[in-house]
Amino acid sequence: MDKVINWLVAAITLLLSARGEVFRGKRGKRRC
Repeated sequence: MDKVINWLVAAITLLLSARGEVFRGKRGKRRC
């Protein structure tokens, strides 16, 4: 179970970081 939880946490962090980069990129492009 520990391995599964660690994998889920890693996947969620990656998804959140990817979304953050996309939103930041879109905002930056619109402002520029």
